[in-house]
Amino acid sequence: MEIRKPRIKSLPYEEWKDNDTLDKMAADLNDGGTNLVLGNLDQLINWGRSNSLWSLTFATSCCGIEFMSVGCARYDFSRFGFEVTRNSPRQADLIMCAGTITNKMAPALKRLYDEMAEPKYVIAVGGCAISGGPFKNSYHVMRGIDEIIPVDVYIPGCPPRPEAIIYGMMQLQRKVKIEKFFGGVNHKQSSSERELGVSNATLIFKDKLGIDPLEIKQKREAAWLEENGSKAKPVKKPVAAKAAAPEATAIKKDTIVVDKPVTKQQVESLGKEIDELNSVSKPSDTNNK
Repeated sequence: MEIRKPRIKSLPYEEWKDNDTLDKMAADLNDGGTNLVLGNLDQLINWGRSNSLWSLTFATSCCGIEFMSVGCARYDFSRFGFEVTRNSPRQADLIMCAGTITNKMAPALKRLYDEMAEPKYVIAVGGCAISGGPFKNSYHVMRGIDEIIPVDVYIPGCPPRPEAIIYGMMQLQRKVKIEKFFGGVNHKQSSSERELGVSNATLIFKDKLGIDPLEIKQKREAAWLEENGSKAKPVKKPVAAKAAAPEATAIKKDTIVVDKPVTKQQVESLGKEIDELNSVSKPSDTNNK
């Protein structure tokens, strides 16, 4: 007997396992001749995320003016789904860091990055955000934001042209389309992690930066007790961020660098490639099989 209008009961949170469970349920129902739209759930979610990237603009100098130009009618980057900007890190998918970052500004940038929900991305726009630019040897300027946060796309220039900014964001769009969402960029804590009280921030530090904050804290406290004995522990005062050592630099393996002038033909070629990825990512209707 063929079931024409099946109904999938809602699953309680405790019974939900993983993406494979949903795929198996859909496959079993589809074998019975049901009307289901099947496809890779990762591809479907990535297709939606890549075409709706909300940015938190962290602009401190002239590169921010170029980003404003990109959003105007002449370049119209809303056709790629980039037009929505947010003032809250909790609603943003990426940080667009455009301009010079001083040592006093670095803690604010790091805090905004930590408050964003995973998956999150960072784009460094201009020479100042990438390496410090003309202020590299100054005492108060960071030599690149990758000293404190991991960067996904580098867009060099002083400032970069609007075409280069669009090209860099299209590269990020292509990267999002091929990511693994479940169990990958969207990390979910296991039961043991919840019991130990390990925060997402700690897990991100371990995965992306190779740093264990708990271990560092324990070592510092042990060293202080050994040196001061039973003295009262002093209250920590806010200090300016210091440049990290070269080995502690936050670098992603799949970082994208727009290192050459971008032509109109390259942008059109990349647009066609993204359209092809879109056609592959869209789910297919199996009712016609």
